[in-house]
Amino acid sequence: MEYPGMARVKMFGSRIEWWMSASAFAMGGNNRMRIHPCLIGPLLFTAAVPALAAERDLGERLDAAVAAAAEEKPAPAADDATFLRRVWLDLAGHVPPALVARDFLDDRDPEKRAKMVDRLLTSHEGAEHWGMVLAVWLIGERPFQRDGYDGRVLREFLSDGLRRGTSYGALVREVITGAGASDVSGAANFLLRYDADPPRLAGAVGKNLLGITIQCAQCHDHPFARWKQDDFWGLAATFARVRRLESSGDDDLKAVLEAKRGELMRPDPNAASADKAASAKAADASKEGEDAPKQVAVKPRLPDGKSVPATARRRTLGDWITAKENPYFARNLVNRLWRELFGQGLVRNLDDLNTKTKAAPVLDLLAEDFTASGHDLKRLLRVVVLSQTYAQASTPRARVAWTRPAARSLSVDQLFGSIAQATGHDGPPPEAADEPEDEANDERKGVEDPDEDEGEEAEPNDRPVEMLGERALTLQRALVLANGEFVRDASRSGAAVMYALWGRSNDAARLDWACLATLSRRPTAAEQAILRPLLAQRDAKAGLEDVFWVLLNSAEFLTNH
Repeated sequence: MEYPGMARVKMFGSRIEWWMSASAFAMGGNNRMRIHPCLIGPLLFTAAVPALAAERDLGERLDAAVAAAAEEKPAPAADDATFLRRVWLDLAGHVPPALVARDFLDDRDPEKRAKMVDRLLTSHEGAEHWGMVLAVWLIGERPFQRDGYDGRVLREFLSDGLRRGTSYGALVREVITGAGASDVSGAANFLLRYDADPPRLAGAVGKNLLGITIQCAQCHDHPFARWKQDDFWGLAATFARVRRLESSGDDDLKAVLEAKRGELMRPDPNAASADKAASAKAADASKEGEDAPKQVAVKPRLPDGKSVPATARRRTLGDWITAKENPYFARNLVNRLWRELFGQGLVRNLDDLNTKTKAAPVLDLLAEDFTASGHDLKRLLRVVVLSQTYAQASTPRARVAWTRPAARSLSVDQLFGSIAQATGHDGPPPEAADEPEDEANDERKGVEDPDEDEGEEAEPNDRPVEMLGERALTLQRALVLANGEFVRDASRSGAAVMYALWGRSNDAARLDWACLATLSRRPTAAEQAILRPLLAQRDAKAGLEDVFWVLLNSAEFLTNH
């Protein structure tokens, strides 16, 4: 997890990395700088190895299955610059450094794409980004501190597991069976996200881990639905002995533990009142003068109908979820991963596995391999992103939408990270956001900062959202990008380094750097003709700022395509 002050350390390290990259770029194409790996981050990784023959064979079968479902010829292959930017955004969560982009474009090695993918999959950024992705899948929202739980701890738990090579199945089992305090336990924060409430946890397990809509059966049986009330409540009962604790102090600390006794109670389905009205009445049974409907204890059971022992309920559930025989777990992961990489899932849900869709061969192929690999997420990612399907250019109006990568807006975290990577600026120091407007006057008056805690640095809760707003394609985001202080300061930061390296001369080198840093490619002749007049201003730094501002606000920079 992140400790107080860690945000400043990370920010400092990222800025050193950016300056080193800029300096190396200015030294010319054949010069290489020796930089300590603690500073350079994404530029030095474990040596990549070519994809295994088995993975290549799987990728070819994947491409064949997608082509059979596409009903049209594949789109043209994406060029190197498009592939590089796409794979960095998808695997690392931000655009590549300019130096990496330059070297990749100049590299003539036919295996350079495979090497770059392996490099990213073993990188710190890869683990951090996919820890974020997995956390969003588990809790249904961006993992930051909220009232009642701390998603950052869950995210770091998942990222650390990926760094250590822990399988996705093992991570899920630990999340299902975990306990502990919210400031240290990632698993506890998954449970606390749903208030450690058995019905809510049952819905989350069904939707987020199995891809089924079992939560719809909480109140009544639908005549055409696969899942019934007994299925839902049996799953919920596996969490019946989970207990949520709260600290009596002001630190907002929460914890989860497993009680030795206790059963989940629900309205008696055999009673005359056990219908929709009874469910509503149970939820409001505290009203004066009304009697709650008769309650009965629920026996825990799995969605496939198998019973669960009275003890080790959550462990039994975790083992069943990740078992090879479970038809849902691997398919749900594949479906979510495909949506993450392509912008469109293979299927809507997995409620009826017997329904044969055009996507079924792709879903089954990847799910079977994912299960056989022991839920190796990195292997699955490697196979998909090195496929010809993933390497297609983004084109509009595919007849079968999921067969091509879709152009889509960057997430707030991708956008924030890409601006920081491209310009070396990631906002003001964390503690600055919490300083009073007139700190000097407060000190003279002897007013103490209420957030000050024995020298620990206060830090913002969610910096990307604070800088850019939460949602893309909104007027707020457009105004922030066009007029906001963060983008203005980022443009100024990028311009300052460019001016320090080249001054007023060498417009071509400056434009190359700016486009490589933001768009992962060199500028076209038409773009040079548009951008060069900006550099001709009397105030050279202002001209460079304008160049960065234009590029950061371009549709190409703001989308993954």
